[in-house]
Amino acid sequence: MIEEQGFFTTRVSVGTDGWQNPSINEFHAGEAPNNGISLRSNLPDATDCFGNSIYDPNAQANIEAVAVYSDTLVDPFWLNDDPIDGPHRPLGLEITQIARLWTAPEFARFVILDFEIENIGEQLLEERCSGSTWMPMSVSLDTTTSTLTTSADHW
Repeated sequence: MIEEQGFFTTRVSVGTDGWQNPSINEFHAGEAPNNGISLRSNLPDATDCFGNSIYDPNAQANIEAVAVYSDTLVDPFWLNDDPIDGPHRPLGLEITQIARLWTAPEFARFVILDFEIENIGEQLLEERCSGSTWMPMSVSLDTTTSTLTTSADHW
């Protein structure tokens, strides 16, 4: 909830409004180098698709894809109005999303997603009843294979 002019208002920012309104995107990456998507690895010889080293001694996995994005963009050129809520009103959230993958066969069939959510806005975000912020999240990971197999070599 956000307090505006003495009233508490429930506000929501969406990454994308799913299948119903896919043009409603309120989270966007900022400008590089501290935003966007980057790769890192705890393997000293790891490279990206261009052959550049992605070794980072602080990486916790063989491959980590790090995306940083926020809901602070308000330029109507990039944003469509939500059909229910109207123009986007930022909460002031910055998300750091880290996908962690491993190359060993026993760990090759899962990904760990780590979300770090930071309030970079000027407003305190709170839930009026308990005094804490409620951050619901829905993530759809649609995956498929053309054949069923139990061997990691076929993925």
